[in-house]
Amino acid sequence: MVELIAVMAPIALVFTVFTLVLELLSVIFYTVQFVKKHHFISSPYFYIMTIYLVIHAITNLSYLISDPFDAASVPRQIDNVIQWYGYLIMGPLNVLLTVNRFTAVVFYQRFTRIWRLRHTILCIFVTLLFPFAIDGHAMLNIDCFLQTRNPGCAEEGMQMGVIQVYTQITCCVISIVLTVCSIIAARVNRVLYGSSVAVNLERRLLFQSSVSTFLFSFTIVWNYLYTVTHNNTEDNPTTNDEQWFVDLTACMGNVSLELLFGADALMLLLLSKSVRNTFFKFIFIDKLMKHIRRHKRTNSQVQNVQFQSKAQAITVIS
Repeated sequence: MVELIAVMAPIALVFTVFTLVLELLSVIFYTVQFVKKHHFISSPYFYIMTIYLVIHAITNLSYLISDPFDAASVPRQIDNVIQWYGYLIMGPLNVLLTVNRFTAVVFYQRFTRIWRLRHTILCIFVTLLFPFAIDGHAMLNIDCFLQTRNPGCAEEGMQMGVIQVYTQITCCVISIVLTVCSIIAARVNRVLYGSSVAVNLERRLLFQSSVSTFLFSFTIVWNYLYTVTHNNTEDNPTTNDEQWFVDLTACMGNVSLELLFGADALMLLLLSKSVRNTFFKFIFIDKLMKHIRRHKRTNSQVQNVQFQSKAQAITVIS
């Protein structure tokens, strides 16, 4: 059992670094496309998702930079604040993304007016203030807020953890309800039926949002299990099996969190042929991808010729 935890910790670190690289690439790519006013990427959903990825990338960078330092050092104290905000903002931003998809399906005729640029900016600004409204009182005890592992701050740390996880559960439930309603509405209203480019993109965005909601829910389940088991073992002696399960929930929560953001970034980059080609051109591998596609077409044509030749030979023999 101990060996399993020893293996999962490096895996979580690999996931963190990989997701960070993917997020930085995505953020730079989207920012460039925003400036160029790409006809599809310059949209509210991508604006929100870019901020979502930026915040998580900052939390990952902060963790990697501060991890070698002592728990009472300034870098670790700054990291505690960043992790606090990054974790609490995750749920509200995920809800905002699902609200965007819900309105795209249910209020499709008024969607453009609902998500005007100034409305989008206002929604994002209000959402970014949510962590302070939910758990801002934790800053009142600044010593415990900056040093969560201080032995004298165990009770405050537990309260903060409970508030955070139940906030995420609430956001998770709202996201699931909105996603299910969006899928049902898309089938009932037949909004996403058809073969036009715009309809295909909206359909894929709804699919990406649904996958994101599922992974978000999966992450919150592990975070909830960790909070419950960790708080139960905080003041009571634990067996090896109980401590192993606490460590397991912590590792699985970290891995699932990186999987969530990695999948979000990757699925949006590969969302459509137009976005894929623009991204490949951005990272200078568009010629390589064209060569690969050309090679696949050549192989397919050769296989078809060979199949036809065999078929003709069988016909002649018969």
